[in-house]
Amino acid sequence: MNRTTITPTHIEQLFAGARKELERSFIGADRMLDGFRNSLGAFDSYPPYNIEKIDDNKYRISIALAGFGKKDITVTKEGHWLLISGEIKNKAETAGFFYQGIATRDFTRKVQLATDLTVGEATMENGMLHIELLREIPEELKPKTIKIK
Repeated sequence: MNRTTITPTHIEQLFAGARKELERSFIGADRMLDGFRNSLGAFDSYPPYNIEKIDDNKYRISIALAGFGKKDITVTKEGHWLLISGEIKNKAETAGFFYQGIATRDFTRKVQLATDLTVGEATMENGMLHIELLREIPEELKPKTIKIK
């Protein structure tokens, strides 16, 4: 299985290269692209994340959350929005640290989902939160051949 990892830099390059072509052939592409770009929080770097395309109908958002436990993270779907937030309830005192390079600050990441994407399972493993997204095309939107009479 061939997986592609998409980073914010890749997305910026995609927008720069594809926007003009999409605007010529797809009405509303500019608004759609701006909405997608803005929904990623203007590419905030914290917490770091990847968006992987597993296959044509499955994607995975992976977020690095060192120091966070399952109880500190909330994943919520509201309409076509996926909200991921983290807040460590019992923060350790930082006075004893000689150097603290692992960030554990509170965060909220908001991602707009396409109408045909549903949220699958969310798993936490080795400090990584993985959220599966599945493309489910409704029967009425699938291609069909029209019989000519």
